[in-house]
Amino acid sequence: QSERCRDILAELSRSPDEDETFRSTNLTGLVEAAVEPYGQYGIELEVIAADGTPPTVPRSPEVMHGLANITENAVDFAEEKVQIFLEWSGPEITVRIEDDGPGIPDDVLRSLGEPYMTTRRESGGMGLGVFIATTLLERSGARVEYTNRRRLGGRIVGAAVVIRWPNGMIEGN
Repeated sequence: QSERCRDILAELSRSPDEDETFRSTNLTGLVEAAVEPYGQYGIELEVIAADGTPPTVPRSPEVMHGLANITENAVDFAEEKVQIFLEWSGPEITVRIEDDGPGIPDDVLRSLGEPYMTTRRESGGMGLGVFIATTLLERSGARVEYTNRRRLGGRIVGAAVVIRWPNGMIEGN
């Protein structure tokens, strides 16, 4: 985990001005680039964008890493499918990542996003991935909310992470 943190920090220290492709893109392109590596693990990964022209946003390594980490967790816990919904009308830009897994236990949900909070100690997880992802997204101006999806009758049908920026907060122009 320490080595992974070093790799993340090295990636984030790269100046966006070093390469024209890192300056800006549209929201759909940013999300698709961030989550693309996780579409090859036998779990269906679907990005569903709102109608209309997506806003232009900076191609921020912090945002890309945060989205990638949260998507990786969703894929790890999903049974069959992860859906990522993009919305940009009104006062906010919203990215909602949903999986169809078991959901997040209530005791974990209360502390999710804090350092060293993990349910994966057996596999060597230290509980820093979600903390780092949340911190990076919040530094970009986002609010991050972890919750469970529920069906009528209150049965949990997966987890959802909702990331919201004030419209214009992350726009590249």
